[in-house]
Amino acid sequence: MAYLYLTHQGAVVRRRGDALVVEADDRTLAELVSHRLDGLCIFGRVRLTIPAVELLLSRGIETAFLT
Repeated sequence: MAYLYLTHQGAVVRRRGDALVVEADDRTLAELVSHRLDGLCIFGRVRLTIPAVELLLSRGIETAFLT
C-alpha cells in the first residue's frame, strides 16, 4: 500500500484529526489521511509531535527512523 518517505530536514509531522500533516518552512508540504498509510520512513532530522505518534501507534502504522 502507501509508504511515506520523509527526507526534508527540519520538517514536523503533526496530527490534524485523523490525518497527518507534514510542515516545514512555515508551509504545509503534505496532508495524508491515516487509514491510507501503511508505513512512515523518517530520514534525519524530522520531528513528530506526541499526538502524531499516538495516531501512528493506534493505527498500527509502521514507523522507521533512519540516518
